[in-house]
Amino acid sequence: MGLLRFRYRDGPLRIGYLVDGIVFDLSENFESYSAAVCELNSLTERFVTKESLQTFSVKEIQIKSPVEPSSIIRLEGCYEHDVIDKGANPHVEDAGLNEMSNPGLWVAPTTTLTSDQSTVHIPPQITDVRPSVELGVVVGKKASQVKGEAARESVAGVTVCAGVTAYDELPGLMGYKMFDNFLPCGPAVVPAKPLNIEDLMLGLKHNGDLVDVKSTTSLRYSLGELVEYVSHVMTLSPGDFITTGSPVRDMPTLEDGDEFNAWVESVGRIQTTIQKEESI
Repeated sequence: MGLLRFRYRDGPLRIGYLVDGIVFDLSENFESYSAAVCELNSLTERFVTKESLQTFSVKEIQIKSPVEPSSIIRLEGCYEHDVIDKGANPHVEDAGLNEMSNPGLWVAPTTTLTSDQSTVHIPPQITDVRPSVELGVVVGKKASQVKGEAARESVAGVTVCAGVTAYDELPGLMGYKMFDNFLPCGPAVVPAKPLNIEDLMLGLKHNGDLVDVKSTTSLRYSLGELVEYVSHVMTLSPGDFITTGSPVRDMPTLEDGDEFNAWVESVGRIQTTIQKEESI
């Protein structure tokens, strides 16, 4: 159950709400996707029960990335292992994040986004790429300098992120996450209120083999605290997207043609294929 963007055949992008394999078309009810995000936690009561809505089977549509942010905020150092196990994430150690009281924060380009069932194209200069599973947070209202309950209330929903990271030596601290289509997410944005977000299982499979299963219980911060932290750095707008880092360690190196699956309990699962590009 959740909000998504989709195409039917070669038509325009539409706004939909997914329930048990059926997508309810909400395109006529909202002037923008961010407006639908603002109403995410009341969509079922307000619209999905209406018989007048056009519906589609999930099998007959193309699901696109369920986020349309003005800003993507990538956080690192959010889990306990980032501090305790210095070998778990070398980028965290290189950046000195395990000595900081707050997570590392970088703003990523929107070109990093792609969707479920997508192909991640690896640039020819990159030789070592590894997958991750992250909980993605979608902002539902403007947030600037917010604190406490106001910060938590700014969260509209969550989705699954299957990020790809380059472990090659690259210039800049976060260049290894900035490549096009390195952030698959989806399939939908699930309302946050019914979920116990601080106690969800996350898992990752590589070519059908289980890599690891972890829990958000090892987060060093609540989602409200993360939104509060980010909102004191920059103003967040409805639809903005925050990734929270991965609790999974010992990620495998991905080769051309590999597939990996990422899932978050009660939120969803996505599948991604790797394609390494050749030098021109």
